[in-house]
Amino acid sequence: MINTDHMDYTSLDWKKIALLIIDMQMDFADRKGASYVEGTEQIIPLLSQTANRFRLNGRPVIHIVRLYKRDGSNVDLCRRDLISSGREIVLPHTNGAAILSPLLPSDAQNVDHQKLLDGQVVQISTYDYVIYKPRWGAFYQTPLHEFLQLKEIDTLFIAGCNFPNCPRTSIYQASERDYKIGINPAIISGVYERGLNELVNIGVKICNIDENH
Repeated sequence: MINTDHMDYTSLDWKKIALLIIDMQMDFADRKGASYVEGTEQIIPLLSQTANRFRLNGRPVIHIVRLYKRDGSNVDLCRRDLISSGREIVLPHTNGAAILSPLLPSDAQNVDHQKLLDGQVVQISTYDYVIYKPRWGAFYQTPLHEFLQLKEIDTLFIAGCNFPNCPRTSIYQASERDYKIGINPAIISGVYERGLNELVNIGVKICNIDENH
């Protein structure tokens, strides 16, 4: 009989892992962007290194993005009035919606925003993919879960812009689907101690990827 008393079901599987980069787009992550999130520029160099480390190990890098239609029809209720009144934030087919170039490989193809809005997973290089999410969480009304299952991925390393909103929601959604989860607070903007402690309590591993892979 196998003794499971000390099994850690949350241990990261580095052979079945993908990097999830959330909302690292010009309008959110560049200081000149239309809706810059304070502190996000600082995480770019290390996040770029982390993404390259995943590619070198042949692991997927999945960019999760927001796209706000001009009429606000696909926008969160709390921001719908702002967008429908004429404010342009991550507007499809604009530079503000583009993923930051330091986070992309040199051979990355342009992203077709209409395909993203249609719910497709768009591959832009050998290891890089882009998925559009209509709300905070990366799994809500997106093809992410099905894509991960197809790729036999059971572990996620999650990074990106503004921990209180989209990264945190995505982490909890991933936990609900029994993914093993790791984060490095240095590559998530807006992190705070209580939030990190709460993640540890649901089995999220806090680590520096260079120490593990």
